[in-house]
Amino acid sequence: RLWRENDIMWGRLDAAEILIDTLVPSPPGQDEQRAAVVSRLRNEAFVAILREELQREDVAKLFSVADAARRDGIELDGRLRDLVEAAEPDANAVVGAFQASYRRPTSLQPGEGLSDVGRAADVAGRVMGGIAGLRGEAKPPLPFALAARLGQLVAAVLGAAVPTSAVHRRARLGFLLLYLAESVAIVVGSATGVSLVVRLAVAFAVATGLANVALWLIAGRLRMGRVTASPLWIAAVIALAALVGIVLGLAVAQVVRTAGDHPWAPWGSLVAVAAVGAGVVLRRPKAGVPRPRALRRAGLALTALGLAWVLVLAGLELKHLATTRDWIPFVAGPPPDSR
Repeated sequence: RLWRENDIMWGRLDAAEILIDTLVPSPPGQDEQRAAVVSRLRNEAFVAILREELQREDVAKLFSVADAARRDGIELDGRLRDLVEAAEPDANAVVGAFQASYRRPTSLQPGEGLSDVGRAADVAGRVMGGIAGLRGEAKPPLPFALAARLGQLVAAVLGAAVPTSAVHRRARLGFLLLYLAESVAIVVGSATGVSLVVRLAVAFAVATGLANVALWLIAGRLRMGRVTASPLWIAAVIALAALVGIVLGLAVAQVVRTAGDHPWAPWGSLVAVAAVGAGVVLRRPKAGVPRPRALRRAGLALTALGLAWVLVLAGLELKHLATTRDWIPFVAGPPPDSR
């Protein structure tokens, strides 16, 4: 909306200036007089347009609050003060204050920019597919089809990341139904002893949790979602905590079980913990000032190495449990025949 309002306002200002400069006659030898007339008419037109722009409901509220603050002796920001004072009936003051204080919007918010990219990819893919159809091709070429699908995916993900959107509400309901179905499958599979159903339900639950967490991280990156903003984000936090707990539990079990045979495991784990701690410290700003890029990259590398070590330990323990079948029987399945 801000960009559209800016474009409309500047279009009106530019059009007024061009019309006046075009329609005012140019008598020979009267260039100075003509310039004065053009300047006066242009300022009058600018004032009429700007007054309409400044009387919009949202801006009008700002002026009323600013006037009240000024009457109470509260110091206003310089640009706001100039605009408030420009509301006085002085054409040159209005135009001058606008020229000195107005700032054009320079960049879109990340969410809006990515949303535009997604819609653009979707529209471009559909247009190219339509052209291919007009040329008699049975289906659009693969790059165009992929572009359309990618645009639809980006638009859907961004829509789901906005807590107030209809797509978000549908995503919330979808995740809830998936969690319920997976829970029911685990319970039923456990009760009936069908280990395949339990294993598939656990795998789908992990995938659903990862998707939920990924959506929450995207929303956080775009500043669209807070933990308390939606049950979907609360579910994401719970899923993340469960996944982290499972991984850490497997890693600790691996270290404890193999400490006697492999003393490098506990020492390596201590080094990994120290690496993660050092990486977090190097990534955090110092006294509110961001650290140099080289230090931030080093911190990221240390953190990644430490987390990779934990994942390796968790993977080794998971492999051991799957091989020996000495964990939960209905998940691991029946033990192998000793014969």
